[in-house]
Amino acid sequence: MHPGAWLAVTAGDFSRLSGPPDTRPRRVSLELVTKALDNYFPPRTNYKGITPAEERDPRSWFGVTRIVEHPPGQGPLDELGGVAAVFATGGLPEGEAARPAVIERVAECVLAAIDRWAAGACDAADVQVINEAIRNRWLTATALDDPAVAEAVAAYRAVEKRLVPDRTIGSMEEWPEGQDARIAIRGEATDLGDLVPRSTIRFLAAALEDPPRPAPLASGRLELAQSIADPRNPLTARVYVNRVWQHLFGEGLVRTPDDYGHLGEPPVHGPLLDHLASRFVEEGWSTKKLVREIVRSAAWRQASAARPANVAVDPDNRLWHYHPRRRLEAEPLRDALLAVAGRLDCTIGGPSIDPHRTKEDPAKRLVSGPVDGHGRRSIYIKLTLMEPPRFLAIFNQPIPRVTVGKRDRTTVPDQALAVLNDPFVLAMADAWAQRMAAAPPASLPAGVTAMLTAALAREPGPAEVERLVAVAERCGSARGVAAEALAASPAVWQDVAHAIFMLPEFSHVE
Repeated sequence: MHPGAWLAVTAGDFSRLSGPPDTRPRRVSLELVTKALDNYFPPRTNYKGITPAEERDPRSWFGVTRIVEHPPGQGPLDELGGVAAVFATGGLPEGEAARPAVIERVAECVLAAIDRWAAGACDAADVQVINEAIRNRWLTATALDDPAVAEAVAAYRAVEKRLVPDRTIGSMEEWPEGQDARIAIRGEATDLGDLVPRSTIRFLAAALEDPPRPAPLASGRLELAQSIADPRNPLTARVYVNRVWQHLFGEGLVRTPDDYGHLGEPPVHGPLLDHLASRFVEEGWSTKKLVREIVRSAAWRQASAARPANVAVDPDNRLWHYHPRRRLEAEPLRDALLAVAGRLDCTIGGPSIDPHRTKEDPAKRLVSGPVDGHGRRSIYIKLTLMEPPRFLAIFNQPIPRVTVGKRDRTTVPDQALAVLNDPFVLAMADAWAQRMAAAPPASLPAGVTAMLTAALAREPGPAEVERLVAVAERCGSARGVAAEALAASPAVWQDVAHAIFMLPEFSHVE
């Protein structure tokens, strides 16, 4: 149930949870969560009564005092135990004369219930009486009219606002409610077959020889996690090592990272994968040590230019006779633009940043953030299923709802147009140009050399500097900038920065 549904529920009210009759042999769960645990809060559409202040407030609460199950088509039956005291002291007059006597006895019943509640001795019948009195407005909150009480409440509210709520993270808890389940025929939840007893995954059981088995009522999650992380498990370390190799080289030793079964491709360097996986486990599953070992290898230090004779034997580079040239992924490309422009914020942690959008949609909570995302790294850009960051999506950032082991690699006109026209790229070129113009270099070639060195992480050659200087001079001429003022012109340096962004070497790793 969404937290917003509770805003209209007051003490003593019932909230009905109903659904169609279900006689199939399966478990049905109902989850009640606060806003900290609700992925759909704040709500986007069709929710009323929630103010902006309530959305920003990290606190939330709900209480369930009792759950009443009743047949469909009729409400729960009333319980009269709370009003039995009205008739406990004898009969009442008949006719109109009974009204004052009934009112007096009801008042006595309510006051007695309140006295027991104040003394901490009330029962369920007393709670029913008090809730009924509140619902019918028989009780008034006169206590706040007392200045001393009002002052104490105000002080309490002031302290309450200064309290920092606990940080909530998603986790699992082991409950002794494990049950065997029936197999779903062809995945259909309503077409159930034989009962399947809970057990260990077969290939893990064969590999571990003595795998951990779940207790009779345990879910088995803990035992499954222990089996996956067991050093004797032949698959986990190999999968991880292959992903690291793929991240560094662009392709893995196994080129189907999501499928190590009979439908996937076998590794050409099987012994190498086994060696790296064994070392990875022996060295405490350390990613840093694994990366250090790979990048110190001869395979990593090879040039990106392939020899024709080797290509004739191994055109797909399965034997790694050269280091494949690859383009930066979407997030490193954006971070590289921020870095050379001097706008990269390397602060670790902090809230996520809304991506820049050309159009906002308040109903869908699609809010536009700053063009440069306040300089935060791309990992802090907020992702939504409705509209992912467009610049990152153009460069093959996967959509958030799908798990992707290996990203697509494409070269399409949209990517070149994005580097030419995207507001983020234009802003980074302008930021870099402002830095250059604020401290003009001694000459145009000196400024071009400094920019190429910062962007390509190497000293440029004379021909490269000469070509880019010619570009700057032509841009300055088109903009009407005098030759002697080129080195101090932000517009000229912006054109130079934009030209560097278009270089293949800027967006590729060799």
